[in-house]
Amino acid sequence: MIAPVAVMINILGDRVGESQVKKLSKALQIKNVTVHIYGKQQTKIKRKMGHITAIEFTLKKAFTKASMARIFITI
Repeated sequence: MIAPVAVMINILGDRVGESQVKKLSKALQIKNVTVHIYGKQQTKIKRKMGHITAIEFTLKKAFTKASMARIFITI
């Protein structure tokens, strides 16, 4: 581990259709947040399309950062 705490949040599809990643750059502006998009061409409801990882010194801070990043991203 490179930090005391790491949090991962899945990015799940919320519609059916062609995947179009939007606002990724906004999520990546959050310090210590990384986003992994799996490159799937089609999205489906609840299909795992990627994940967000945040590292911090406390669980609350890591979860807050990962959650903020998830709010920005749409697929």
